Amino acid sequence: MGEDTPGPRYKWAVFVTVALGTYLSLLDNGIVSVSLPTLSTHFGADLSTIQWVVLTYFLVVGALLMPLGRAADIFGRKRVFIAGFAVYIVGAALAASAQNVTWLLCARGVQAVGAAAIQANATAINISVFPPEERGKALGMHATVVALGAVSGPAFGGLFIDALGWRSAFLMSIAVGAVGLPVSYLVLKERFITRGMSRGGRVDWQGMVTSAVALVAALLVLSRGHDVGWTSLFTMVMAAVAVTAMAAFVTIELRSPSPMIDLRLFQRRLFALGTSAGFLVFTAIMANALIMPFYIQGILGFSARTAGLLVMPQAATLAISGPLFGRLSDRIGSRMPTTIGLLLVIASFLALRRLDSDSHVIEAIIPMMVSGFGMGMFQPANNSSVLSAVEPERYGVVAAFLNLTRNTGQVVGIAVATLIITMAITNLGVDADIGALRDPAKGASPLLIQGFVDGMRNAYLVS
Repeated sequence: MGEDTPGPRYKWAVFVTVALGTYLSLLDNGIVSVSLPTLSTHFGADLSTIQWVVLTYFLVVGALLMPLGRAADIFGRKRVFIAGFAVYIVGAALAASAQNVTWLLCARGVQAVGAAAIQANATAINISVFPPEERGKALGMHATVVALGAVSGPAFGGLFIDALGWRSAFLMSIAVGAVGLPVSYLVLKERFITRGMSRGGRVDWQGMVTSAVALVAALLVLSRGHDVGWTSLFTMVMAAVAVTAMAAFVTIELRSPSPMIDLRLFQRRLFALGTSAGFLVFTAIMANALIMPFYIQGILGFSARTAGLLVMPQAATLAISGPLFGRLSDRIGSRMPTTIGLLLVIASFLALRRLDSDSHVIEAIIPMMVSGFGMGMFQPANNSSVLSAVEPERYGVVAAFLNLTRNTGQVVGIAVATLIITMAITNLGVDADIGALRDPAKGASPLLIQGFVDGMRNAYLVS
């Protein structure tokens, strides 16, 4: 092949390279998810505090996805992608050495900067090297990588946590990053992975700042409102800041010659429906990801290692259905896979709402498998549908926006589920000290267990 034409195998080399980055961020998410009960006990933190180990990550990623997606369009995808690996490794090292919750939260923030650089480019790089007729297949295989990260994260994380302590789990991220960094440098060629993309322009700093402020303020309202009071000065001020910043963001984006996201795209039906559906689905899925480790470990009494293994079937069904229905959506369109996938997710959550402190673990595993299969049907087809609604030169920023809707949905899911469970526990007159669920020295009171189960059921109903 000529210097300006990649060989037929190049797209697969790029896919594997991007998969390493995607796997890295999902691996860490799975590790942290299954380690939350352990971290809560180790640092003596309640649910409202320990949720920020996850929230900080998603919040920073959500704030930076669009700016870094745009920055990659301007300065080059390879540079931004490689920088993401490097920053992520530094963040993982800081997390592994954390001495307190504040340190850990800061380290998670550093990790999130690197993850945002990776995620903002992953989908865009893949669709740059795969032809349009293979887009659904590529996105389906990408969903498989997501599933593998979801499978191995909890499993390896639980194994490491039980054997060597929670710090060792972050060392896995360093190892994967150390492989991905040089591979990215050697494989990615800027002239191939930016074909059809817009170059030049400027970074929309005003849009970046206002969107980040709006997101942070809204999350502070959701996460702290119950603790400090819904009518307190703090809550009211943060709510006002969120509304004002969001209004400013919309105004800036409509007027900017180089916006982070052209809001007029929402006039396109496929784009509006697809991004909205993605946000709602990931809100529900992340609520379950927060709840289930506490339920399996704290209520049913399994170890972190076993809890990690028990969530593997959910990711396994996603790994099966993702490539299958991603390829099918290339042939029959996106409507059928997205609709059936959504219905399966809804049905699984209705089944999970029936769980209580006496349920058998299989009663949780089967609905989670159904949920995973539904997500595998929904996600590749939905993403392909959204991308088909925009021009190729917009792929970079729209791919970043798809990741933004996913991360924002995950942040909202965590915050809302935490709020619902905390309210259910405190309404029974006990402190929401979920660390007691796994700490024999403290001992979980029957009211704490009842409050958690009641809150869990309410969270599944809302989801």
